Amino acid sequence: MDPGEVTDTITRVAASCSGDLAPKVFPGPSLSTILVVDDDQDTRGLFRFVLEQAGHQVVEAANGEAALDLITPNPLPDLITTDLTMPLMTGEGLIERLRSEPRTSSIPIVVVSSNPLAARALESSGLVEAVVIKPFDPIALEACIRAVATTRRMAAMDQQRM
Repeated sequence: MDPGEVTDTITRVAASCSGDLAPKVFPGPSLSTILVVDDDQDTRGLFRFVLEQAGHQVVEAANGEAALDLITPNPLPDLITTDLTMPLMTGEGLIERLRSEPRTSSIPIVVVSSNPLAARALESSGLVEAVVIKPFDPIALEACIRAVATTRRMAAMDQQRM
């Protein structure tokens, strides 16, 4: 798969996450480490439950600043989900910081937000791989994350073969 095909695949997956994506599309456990960034503890708990049941490892942060504090000394997560409206550092601030640093610039990001206009603008600009609008179906959320994580793994395997 050449880099253009990888980009097309990621674009297709991102578009799929916004709509109805059946969990059967990418079968099998992904075993990805997911950093969930949301100021609402109940939402983080729901993410943890859904994603761990699907075989992912989950790390939580209550805002963008806490997320950066977790990332700095630790191995990078395979994927980050973030809300946009949070105290201390918003999701937009987190995304800007992640994309500006070489170490974190390629981590896939899925925005999970109740602000569809801002979330879609980030997706359109190419800063995030996918968008899930709150309220969301937990099964569709996991399917979206699985799709993005699988696409990233496929791209990484293709890069290793080159």
